[in-house]
Amino acid sequence: QDRSDWLLADITTQFAELYEFLRRREEELKRDLKAAEQRALEPMERNLQRIQRELGDRTEQARKLQDSQSITQPVTYLKWWSETGAPLVRELKEEPREDAGAELEEPVEQTTGFKSKVKTLSVIPGSLSLGPYETHLQFFIWKQMLTVIKTVPGRMTLTTQSSELRLSMDGSSVRQVDRQDQQQSAKSEERYNRDLCAVSKEEFTSGRHYWEVEVGAKTDWAVGVHVERQTRNVFGLFWGIFFRRPSDIVLRFDADTNYIMEASSDSSISMHSHPSKIGVYLDYDRGEVAFYNADDMSLIHTVTEKLTKPVSAYLNPGPYMKGKNADPLKICYY
Repeated sequence: QDRSDWLLADITTQFAELYEFLRRREEELKRDLKAAEQRALEPMERNLQRIQRELGDRTEQARKLQDSQSITQPVTYLKWWSETGAPLVRELKEEPREDAGAELEEPVEQTTGFKSKVKTLSVIPGSLSLGPYETHLQFFIWKQMLTVIKTVPGRMTLTTQSSELRLSMDGSSVRQVDRQDQQQSAKSEERYNRDLCAVSKEEFTSGRHYWEVEVGAKTDWAVGVHVERQTRNVFGLFWGIFFRRPSDIVLRFDADTNYIMEASSDSSISMHSHPSKIGVYLDYDRGEVAFYNADDMSLIHTVTEKLTKPVSAYLNPGPYMKGKNADPLKICYY
């Protein structure tokens, strides 16, 4: 009961931390959007004020021109033209005033001789954007969440004793070496070899650990836990012959037999999908090894065995298959 209560409290605490992070980032993004909106609105509002001001001036000018149509006496019209009409027309032909802060474009060539004072102004907003947060918001937030997650898959460095395998420079991936001899026996390159593997330099003798392996679209692979193998001397007819117990716990896939769980006893695993990543969870003290579809975090299978020897991560890239299965297995880092 105490253990259950502690786990419930721990679940509540960890989710609360994630909720708080998401709430804080939501508020920050909303503030960023408001600031971007304000930056876009300020020049628009200035242009709108100028348009309204110029519109008022034009309305008054139009009224004066319309009033002249009611003048029927030539002398009166000439007087109006001299005092009002001519200055008004000259004003209409003048260059527009460049108010401070107005967003002006390049002057447009006029063919009538009259200049528009508002043609270069616009209140249509520009492109308001939050960049990648507009199209990839959930992905970017997920990446940022990794900074507050206390436990992430551990970093590991692979090692191998096989000359037929090649490790990446950083020791995070393993693949078969490219075959130069095209006359090589098809049997030797297509047969699965349990010992043709890479293991992590990091060994575990206690605690709980999790890592993920990218298998991609490979047609043959095996990943899991490498258990330090026991040897025993068999006395009798053949003195000094040693047998190694294959005690690794691995999930293997090949295109012919689908998924196989290899442990102290082998068993077939039924799956309807082919994950691109496999998660391996090790609880050493409980002797549990669980395999997950790391694409959606669904459980594939759990193996329980007594663990007394040091264990490490196990990656087997499978047979070369004339280059069809040459892609590497890679430990994922976040």
